[in-house]
Amino acid sequence: MVNRRTTDKYILLQSFCCVVEHQSFAKAAVILGLPASSVSKQVSKLEFQVKTPLLIRTTRSMSLTDAGEVYYRNGKQLLRQWEELDLEINNLHETPCGTLRVTLPVSTGQHFISPIISRFMADFPKIKMDIIFTHKTIDLIEDDFDIAIRTWKNLPNIPLYKIDLMKLIPVLVASPEYLEKYGLLDNVEDLSHHKLLVFQKENQGEHFWPFGNERISVQGHLYSNNYLNLLDAARNGIGITRVFSYIAQADINSGKLVEVLPHLQQPITNLSLIYKQPRNSSVKLNSFISFLEKALLPNKEID
Repeated sequence: MVNRRTTDKYILLQSFCCVVEHQSFAKAAVILGLPASSVSKQVSKLEFQVKTPLLIRTTRSMSLTDAGEVYYRNGKQLLRQWEELDLEINNLHETPCGTLRVTLPVSTGQHFISPIISRFMADFPKIKMDIIFTHKTIDLIEDDFDIAIRTWKNLPNIPLYKIDLMKLIPVLVASPEYLEKYGLLDNVEDLSHHKLLVFQKENQGEHFWPFGNERISVQGHLYSNNYLNLLDAARNGIGITRVFSYIAQADINSGKLVEVLPHLQQPITNLSLIYKQPRNSSVKLNSFISFLEKALLPNKEID
């Protein structure tokens, strides 16, 4: 039974309907766990609020007035709707269900997160997913997304929560055939003599590759907004590209690609999970976040 203040219309209506159903203040009091005098006062208070008698009381029986019949019939329906609403809200906190809207970066999302989402949906079949792969910065609140997985270094000036999931380490790579044809590199300045394959976001102007505290301006022989496309071009001897190590590692291990200027320090980026409401306020949100943490942070203790 929902615990509300005894002055709430809900409680008054509940007491009235219980008295009508059992034709007794005493029996209603036992069911409600209240003194019979309290139940009588609640019914009288309800009659005062609606400004009309609802029950005709005698020493031996009671009956409904015309207003009482209408109030009981419709009031019983209202009580049932309240109970169904409370049950639905309670289920939200007990059973993961509903839709999660998630935005992901294209290449990293496809490589790392997409397989995890498939496993998550298999384990939580009542949760639906609405996923957008994009390089654009999506406003979680205005665009109504639950989660963004991004490489943001600083959060926007809005109330958001962030969990760092993994480190993204950039590397420069080229094919052995390309380096044999165009020569090896000894320092950053040598990049200006090579064909560079450059990642480009929409409406991006000048392009830079950071090394230590420096940002080197680069001119691309190929521009693309897809890391896998850049990697494929590098693998085919088109030029040198800068991608995250997880994308290129298999090709480096197999010898299809060679790391260029490996001694130079490049800034590491965090792949972070951004969300807009406390995770304990939504069981579907918390289930998804916990699933990602277990998949990507296996050594982290999950509450």
